[in-house]
Amino acid sequence: HTQTHRQTAVLIIHGQGKRPAQKRAVLKEAVAVWLQHDPVVLAYCSAQPKDGSTGASYVLIKKKGINEK
Repeated sequence: HTQTHRQTAVLIIHGQGKRPAQKRAVLKEAVAVWLQHDPVVLAYCSAQPKDGSTGASYVLIKKKGINEK
């Protein structure tokens, strides 16, 4: 977890979610769609192996200012 003046980074652990019959990670895809449509999300990507690899995502979030709602 890192913070700067106007943004913060968080780690979302969603798991890889793959079953033998499934070729895709359903929950990871749903999280990506949600992140794409959230106006406070500045960027996101898969985590490094030490933090969960493709079973987790780093998310950079815009922090609200003191006068913002």
